[in-house]
Amino acid sequence: NGRLAAEFNPASGRIEKNAITFRADRSGHYFVRAEINGSEIDFMVDTGATHLVLNMQDAEKIGYNLDQLSFTMPASTANGIAYSAPVKFGAVVVGPIRVENVAGFVNQGELDISLLGMSFLNQLSGYEVRDGLLTLYP
Repeated sequence: NGRLAAEFNPASGRIEKNAITFRADRSGHYFVRAEINGSEIDFMVDTGATHLVLNMQDAEKIGYNLDQLSFTMPASTANGIAYSAPVKFGAVVVGPIRVENVAGFVNQGELDISLLGMSFLNQLSGYEVRDGLLTLYP
């Protein structure tokens, strides 16, 4: 998790003290690697997403049986209406940060990458964006 690793794989971030910092990609988006249920998931940070949202591939990766989920919650997306299943994540770990009991959804639509939304970010002591860097504070 040093500077060189963070440059080659920005989603891994750079840990300093109790915070973790991520560099924006060329389009200005921030990608974060988090651990849920022992599996690493790549997320795009999305402050416009109310919750943490997993795509179906990532949901299966962390152990959800998609046939047992209830996709009843409509959500308006760029591709139209998609249905999601409400879920609760026991813990979401990003570097030195561990957030317990995170509300989220599994999205049934065509979501390329899972979204790290406000149900995670609001449980942090803070986060900031400055000079192309996103820093998360526990």
